[in-house]
Amino acid sequence: MNINIQSLRPSNLYRNITVGWFIAASAAYCVGLYNATLLLSEKGLYLMLLVMSVFTIISVQKNIRDRLEKIPVSEAMHKAAYAVLALSLSVFAISINNAELALSEKGFFVISFLSALYSSLVIQKNVRDLEVFKKLEEKEEKINEEILVKKQEELKIRS
Repeated sequence: MNINIQSLRPSNLYRNITVGWFIAASAAYCVGLYNATLLLSEKGLYLMLLVMSVFTIISVQKNIRDRLEKIPVSEAMHKAAYAVLALSLSVFAISINNAELALSEKGFFVISFLSALYSSLVIQKNVRDLEVFKKLEEKEEKINEEILVKKQEELKIRS
């Protein structure tokens, strides 16, 4: 079975939808925080949990992808990324559970938080996939140039 490698490339539409999803989820989370009846320190905590979680989930995905592509990743970095992600998700879960918010507000924050995390993960995957396709295209161009040079040399020899 032949698979067209280019069909696996993330489309522009898919990449744009993913970025839009991240922006919408993050904006909804921030607007919800702004309108919530929480102390300013609580709002700061929730905002920093989103930032820290987005960063660490991208780090975890990068570490996993590096290992799959046989790119060296230190064990300390790998474990630290998982530990910080687990910590940020745990603190978020405990904080949202203990917040003095209506159940619907808690649900809103959880959904927008998880949507922002997942979309940031997909954005990172798309970036890595595009890097791989760019390298493949460069190799393909180089091979095509070599073939063209060989054909030109053959034509010179024949004439």
